[in-house]
Parts: sequence; structure tokens; C-alpha cells
Amino acid sequence: MYVCSALRTCTVEHDAGAVTFDRWVTGFSDSYSGGGYVYSRWAGTCLEVKFSGKQIGWVGPKQPNYGKAEVYLDGVYKTTVDCYAATGTTVALLWTSVVLPDTTHTLRIRLTGTQNPASSGNVVVVDRFLVNSFGTGAIAARFDEQGPQAAFTGTWIKSVNPTYVAKTYSYSRWSGPAYTATFFGSKVAWIGPMTTTYGKANVYIDGAYKGTVDCYSSTMGWRYRIWESASLTRGSHYIQIKPTGTKRAASTNTIVVVDGLDVTP
Repeated sequence: MYVCSALRTCTVEHDAGAVTFDRWVTGFSDSYSGGGYVYSRWAGTCLEVKFSGKQIGWVGPKQPNYGKAEVYLDGVYKTTVDCYAATGTTVALLWTSVVLPDTTHTLRIRLTGTQNPASSGNVVVVDRFLVNSFGTGAIAARFDEQGPQAAFTGTWIKSVNPTYVAKTYSYSRWSGPAYTATFFGSKVAWIGPMTTTYGKANVYIDGAYKGTVDCYSSTMGWRYRIWESASLTRGSHYIQIKPTGTKRAASTNTIVVVDGLDVTP
């Protein structure tokens, strides 16, 4: 999650609400904020954070085998960050934005797959973000899919894996099961993995059908924003995710995974 001091400098952890990514891997170490970090080394892989504030900084380490990543703010390319250092460093501020309007923004980090000529690899690590804000920094709270707000009907397999939100995820691949979760807020997003073996699910808000979501992706990734609702009247609502047991032709299975929910206040 994220924490704000009296000065409104907010720490947005790598696993906080509104942080999503594709093929990034979760690591654990007490040397990092919150005891963990995420890393990637594959060209084109991306990590995004939606935040509310006037400035954001990316915090992470530099090492002899680290590579380069492009930084985009609200869709506009800002710079390429070189994460190489000859002797390695502890986590430090790798990049910070200029002062922005104190409103909602999106920061994207995209691996280039390239590296400093002196580097022996192209790994890029995100430990956390620092947001200067008059508000709360991140714009969504993240909830585990197996929390007290959730109910499962039909056949769902509940699994444990440290890569996932709160180290758990739930999946089904049959037509008929339903995942239902209540929430209080103005928007909700379904967070989870996408890959080449996944199928389709129907999504409902407050009982109203909102669409069929295809969880297939040719780029394997663990923490996608699979689907996000339109703005809702702030208050109590519920979301339902119902696997259809169907898939696109390119997919090899009909699996649907729920890992977490991001709820905007």
C-alpha cells in the first residue's frame, strides 16, 4: 500500500493499488522498502503506476548487470534511465519528474532491452515510488481476491504463490462459476495475470452485464489491469466475474484468474 507523511510525501510500493505490469517478477528482500521489489529484463515489458499528485520519483538500485528503461508520463516520453553502475548501489532515486499539476497522472516504465556497453545484463528494478501530493498519492486501494468482501460459487481453485497479490490467486476454467466481491468506491479494476492459455469471462457491476473480457495475451504477465469499470456513483457496489468456458482460437485453455481488485475511493 502507500503511506503519506504530514508533508504529503507518499511512498507507493511496487505492489500498491494502481501499480500494474506485465512480465515483471516479484522478489523479496529486507533491503527493499516493504520487503520486496519487482524486476524485468525483457525488451518491451512495461510497468505503470496511476497516481494523484504534483511530482513522482522512481526509486530502485543500480548494478553492474542492469540495463536501460524509457520513462513516459501521461503518454509522453521523458527520458531513458540507465540503471548500470560499476560497483552497484543500494536503492536510490533513479528519476524524478518536474512539478506537475496536482491531479491524476500515469507513469510508465518500459524496458528497452539495451544496456550500457560496460553492463553485463539488462535487468531493471522498481522498489517503490515517491509522490508529492496534497492528497493520498496512489488513487486506488488494492484488495486480495480472497478477502472478506469476496464470495465464490461453483468450482474455483485457490492457490498460493508469492508472485501474486497477498501471495494468493483463484482460478476457474469452466462455464458456470462466479466470483462476487463487494466494494465501496467510485471505480473498480480487476487485477490479474494474462497469458496464452487463458480464456474469457463475463463481467457485471451491480448485476448489470458490462462485457466479455478476453484474458488471452501473447505477452505473459502477472499483474495486468484486466478490466476497469467506468466511473460509478461513489458508494456500495458489487462486481461479478463469470468464466464462460470459452476462448479465442489462439489460446490453449479457458483459464480465468482473479488476483485482486483495485478500488478507487
